[in-house]
Amino acid sequence: MLLLALVGCTPVDSLPDPGFVIVGVSPDEDAADVVEAHIPELRFSDPIDPELCTPETLRLDAVHADESVAFAVDLAVVSKDEGYRVQLTHDAPLPTGWTYRLSARGGDDGCQSLDGLPLAPFASAFTVVE
Repeated sequence: MLLLALVGCTPVDSLPDPGFVIVGVSPDEDAADVVEAHIPELRFSDPIDPELCTPETLRLDAVHADESVAFAVDLAVVSKDEGYRVQLTHDAPLPTGWTYRLSARGGDDGCQSLDGLPLAPFASAFTVVE
């Protein structure tokens, strides 16, 4: 007979709801071999509100080694899969040799779900190869 004791385990249905979050990103965090034509993508736990998830709240910036912004990438937010996924399209290839920070502003003045849930703040970085 096998007896298992689960001491201190929390049932899955009683775990706190993480809220409206980004559940995936492309390119991967700290990717160092991204091509200049790559279109960054975010995947969300809930559908986005397209009126609130805009280039002002979802940004792509080239950053210096000290993480200060060198320049912002002019982009458009393109909603896919009924708002569960967005692509951050840019008209020109990304300049090579730069590290880029993909960020999402959360809170009441940031990106929100269709149900009005504020997004948890998010940031990820990747480098475009020369």
